[in-house]
Amino acid sequence: VGVFSEFSGEEFENFMALAEKLRSDYDFGHTLDAKLLPHGDSPIKVPAVRLFKPFDERFVDTQ
Repeated sequence: VGVFSEFSGEEFENFMALAEKLRSDYDFGHTLDAKLLPHGDSPIKVPAVRLFKPFDERFVDTQ
């Protein structure tokens, strides 16, 4: 899930381009409101991508 401050800009456009290429293999989403996602131990710093996974930690963030 991509978390952005606005639905425009280089980070958002890159995310959307990659999501379109990989959509047949993975599920993607995007939001402006980081509060909608589970927080874990630390809040999400925007822009970020939160990867949810069914093993180890529940999710991993990258910026």
